[in-house]
Amino acid sequence: MQNQITQNRIDALLTANHLPHTIIIEGDGDKKLALARYVAKAFLCDENPLGCNTCKSCHLAEVGTHPDITVIEPKGVNYSVEQFKELTKEIMLAPFMANGRVFIISEAEKLTEKCQNTLLKTLEEPPKNVVFILLSSN
Repeated sequence: MQNQITQNRIDALLTANHLPHTIIIEGDGDKKLALARYVAKAFLCDENPLGCNTCKSCHLAEVGTHPDITVIEPKGVNYSVEQFKELTKEIMLAPFMANGRVFIISEAEKLTEKCQNTLLKTLEEPPKNVVFILLSSN
């Protein structure tokens, strides 16, 4: 049986300030993105480790316009290497308004080998207060 992360486990990691710098969420449907957005909102909230749902950061995360949450999607059938070359530059930028940044990589199963290699060093040694959330259907 695979080790599945539950909402309670995520809440415990957030509360203890032990969120890993890379998270993979696997499964079918839109619940993956909803969970990723929940983690991002909570991680970037200054008021409460689980998100206060009242501050500006939580509001922007909730409506999908937080400047420190970036959702990356494939352009076409697969991702392009250029997307991840740009990403490696972008992660070096300071957060716009929060104390960190979150990058959500949708459909991670569509990463080509070249894209994976471009992203590998960044995933292994990300800048401080940067979290990557990879979403995959398998």
